[in-house]
Amino acid sequence: MSISPEEAHKILRDPSSANHEQLREALVSLSALADYQIFGICADTTSQAALVLQSYLKALDQEPPMPEIESIESLATTGVYLKFNPRSGRCHADTYTGMERGVIVSFHSPEFGEVNDTYGNLPLDLYLASS
Repeated sequence: MSISPEEAHKILRDPSSANHEQLREALVSLSALADYQIFGICADTTSQAALVLQSYLKALDQEPPMPEIESIESLATTGVYLKFNPRSGRCHADTYTGMERGVIVSFHSPEFGEVNDTYGNLPLDLYLASS
């Protein structure tokens, strides 16, 4: 079942009111309309962030190779923030002192302007739970 872009926007604007299946469907729907996405992940460890990133990339049919992610566990006392731009291949990890955990997905369509929006705080296990 495919949902409209309007419905997908509505679901992703308030992810806490949707179940995992609805969130997955909304992300896939908007991903098909966007030129590319940028991912931001707040997790407990670099390893966890990398696993989550890989699950989102696979689910959204992203083809870039998994970036080399330098472990910063020795620096992180409370968490890490990982940002990945598949278009440029750039990946950045840093310590994160906030308590929130989750994924932010930013959709970009500079050429046609169909989808240009950012959504979060999406669950870390959104695609891990379905695999």
